[in-house]
Amino acid sequence: MELEQNIEHTLLRHIRLYQITFKIRVCASRLWRPKKYNSDIYDGLHYLLVDEEAHAIHGLISESAYPYMSNKMEEGQVYDITNFYNRKPVSKYKVAGHMVEVCFNESTKFEPVMDAFPPIPEHSFNLLHFDNLEDQMRTQTVLKEHQVTVKDTGKLESKCEIFVENLRREDIRITFWGDIAREFDMERVKQLSPPVLAVFTGLRLAKFQADNNI
Repeated sequence: MELEQNIEHTLLRHIRLYQITFKIRVCASRLWRPKKYNSDIYDGLHYLLVDEEAHAIHGLISESAYPYMSNKMEEGQVYDITNFYNRKPVSKYKVAGHMVEVCFNESTKFEPVMDAFPPIPEHSFNLLHFDNLEDQMRTQTVLKEHQVTVKDTGKLESKCEIFVENLRREDIRITFWGDIAREFDMERVKQLSPPVLAVFTGLRLAKFQADNNI
């Protein structure tokens, strides 16, 4: 145990595919439990992890391990994590810009850290200039309420569309689906005094009917 505590932390940017990484110190920025595409089957527990340099990586626990590992981390808490492995992202779109994702199992150890130094930010942002959005649509790999029918399924799902305008009066449309659409509190946004700064994450860029759309 003493030897493990003395192991130096590996920064996320230094993690390489299939490399054995002894310890990382990260903040659990986000956690979510997704379902497989076009299915009601859950797909484990997923995390967005951020280190002291504000670099991010996608972490996950498989569905088979979820029943006894679902309470290992809480959002906003910093952890020292050891005994895990990494792999190439299996999805076309990556949660974070890192070349790998880290996978946790019953051998992984999660140790909460209080008053971490240097302090670790709770969020990581990869800001993109508005003028670069169209170029990003061609190369993108990172994923940046009324009832409608989802294509090819016949299933009704919630949809919410909002328009965002920057200081140069350039606007863009953002579309939310499902739980995100139902949970988005537009009335609360309307109560704020302008200008309102908003940050949206996990979006896929697309061009729709010659308009800018996300």
